[in-house]
Amino acid sequence: MELFCGLLFLIFLQNFTWIKLWQLFWVLSSLVLAIIDWDFLIVEMSIFWSTGIILLISGTFLFQLSWTQPLIICALFYLSQKILPNSLGLGDLWIIGLWSFFLSSYELLQVLFIASFSGLTFFGCQALRKKIPEQLPFVPFLFVGLLFILLKDR
Repeated sequence: MELFCGLLFLIFLQNFTWIKLWQLFWVLSSLVLAIIDWDFLIVEMSIFWSTGIILLISGTFLFQLSWTQPLIICALFYLSQKILPNSLGLGDLWIIGLWSFFLSSYELLQVLFIASFSGLTFFGCQALRKKIPEQLPFVPFLFVGLLFILLKDR
């Protein structure tokens, strides 16, 4: 884990800018949430809210935030929860809603595709080993998608 975080620091802070520092904080806070979700199948809301507020406040100074996309995302996920309850956890929805402030629609779809594909791949590998999990944490796979999207521009 230390080596992975050191590599993230090296990649994101090679040429220091405030945006890269902000992205590093975003990735590391997502990593913490992913590890907690992997171990306990829960998104720790105190960590989510504290890092989310820091991301939103600092993001308003660094970016032009779009307020319509998060509202659309929240409405779509609210409808999906009414149609298919228990298909996705509420913490996962909060994370995707927060990330929709900072990602374009295309990038958000890419993150969701990568997360779904990597989750299905993991589930398939577990099924081949005959160790099918009852529940699958989704935040670690969202983290993989976010990391891929942020690293592809480097």
